[in-house]
Amino acid sequence: MKRIIVIVLFVLLLFPIAGTMVRSWYQGFHPVKFVLDRLTGFQAGHPRHDFPPEQAVRWDPIGDHNATVAAMAREDRAYPLIAEATARLRAMPDEIWGKEPGRMVPDFIRANPGDAEWPRLLAWTETEPVRGAMALVREAARKPVMGAPFLVRDDPEWVAILAAYGVETPADPTPPPAEPLMLGALLPHLGSIRGLAVMCDAHARLAVDRGDAEALMDAIEDIFGLASHASEPKVLIAQIVRVALLIMAADRIADTLVHHPDLIDDAAAARFDALLMDALADGWTDPEPATELVIFEDVIRRMVDNRGVFDPRLVLLVMPAVEEPSDHSAPSASTAPLAAFSPDLLASYSEAERYAVAADQAITVPFGPYSISEQEMNAWSEGRDSVPGRIGRKLLGILAPKWSKVAVTFRTTHQQLIGVRMVLAAHRHHLRHGEPPASLDAIDTDLLTFEPVDGFTGGRLVYRWMGEGHLVYALGADGDDDGGRHVVGPDGEPVGLISDEYLRGRWDGDWVVFPPRE
Repeated sequence: MKRIIVIVLFVLLLFPIAGTMVRSWYQGFHPVKFVLDRLTGFQAGHPRHDFPPEQAVRWDPIGDHNATVAAMAREDRAYPLIAEATARLRAMPDEIWGKEPGRMVPDFIRANPGDAEWPRLLAWTETEPVRGAMALVREAARKPVMGAPFLVRDDPEWVAILAAYGVETPADPTPPPAEPLMLGALLPHLGSIRGLAVMCDAHARLAVDRGDAEALMDAIEDIFGLASHASEPKVLIAQIVRVALLIMAADRIADTLVHHPDLIDDAAAARFDALLMDALADGWTDPEPATELVIFEDVIRRMVDNRGVFDPRLVLLVMPAVEEPSDHSAPSASTAPLAAFSPDLLASYSEAERYAVAADQAITVPFGPYSISEQEMNAWSEGRDSVPGRIGRKLLGILAPKWSKVAVTFRTTHQQLIGVRMVLAAHRHHLRHGEPPASLDAIDTDLLTFEPVDGFTGGRLVYRWMGEGHLVYALGADGDDDGGRHVVGPDGEPVGLISDEYLRGRWDGDWVVFPPRE
């Protein structure tokens, strides 16, 4: 009888244990694999790696960057000037100018002539702090390098400059970005550069309103200079901020060509074209994933020991470092070669590379849609069910950008900027001959020194003179000539971005790059 009772109790106990194991397995926790992982250093099936000392990897790219910055002469760096211009604007009384606490510029910064807030914008630009900030920006924009440290949230130099003007460093000095790690934590000065560029754009609108061609050129050159500094170092979010600033400058040029073409003489047009040419030649219309992968590998290297063996205790040190980058120096990076890493961690690094390659391919001419689907991404994630795999998946979510959206940004920018260069060439031809060119082929060859590529077909943009202004367009995803009629989506609204959805949908219409939409 006792034996029966013991057997019954054992069976009753076995049911909840078995049920718990089945449920855990279903939810992604594999007890057997977990035990094996514990016994093998969280690399089930993979013995601990040993490698010859000569294969050890010296790894401190972020430290190398900051050491280079520290060795730069202060007079060569734009960074201190950007910090002081930021401090001057943030020290202005919020209640007078309608700023929200911590912001650099007032709400009416984007006012145009004729708007109710335009007089307030004029008065704001004439104040001593704004005039002083503009002088600093002009000097900074012409410095050879930015010279900003990387992965330092509360940089002592930045904090000291703001403190000299009575400004406390806010906990998060930038607006909430799409990639909070890159912009809010690692490169907080990008928010300041963006705000200063908006201020320069306001001065450009003011110059147009006053008919001051020289002031217009200065303000646009200031934006180009800030854009160049924004891309240092070349992490993706910095490149995107740079693209946004260059589009801001290009939009101001295009708007002036439409409404005040007399303000852009041949010398100004040639200068604007040279600035755009330099930007295009510098490769800013293609994403540069190398630095992004450096950061990703840096974090992975801090999660393994010097034999490439994943150590769960290191995660406790690394994850706070990801969320609080000021502590990113500990633990030290592994010296193991990548081949010695846990296969699941290495797979995460390889996947980040694959996403980046797919984005780069989507931007080449002719444009193509991003090649990795959401389903493929999810399928890959679900396959990483080991402890290192789950950590790698989490790192991808924190560090890896949305490369499909990156492709959209860079495709659209690439086409728009080529279009603006095309119009500048036609405008210069008009100034030279007293009449606009009859066609693209009629433009003097010394003015059209580049190939005006239609990113959708790989051919040339279409140019026409419409009696009152220039018209430049690409044929769009459907590949046929609709006479410069804007492409309209299924919802009846004009399409504004060269998205994957647009490329796959092949909606009717052309991609008009000039004149700009109101």
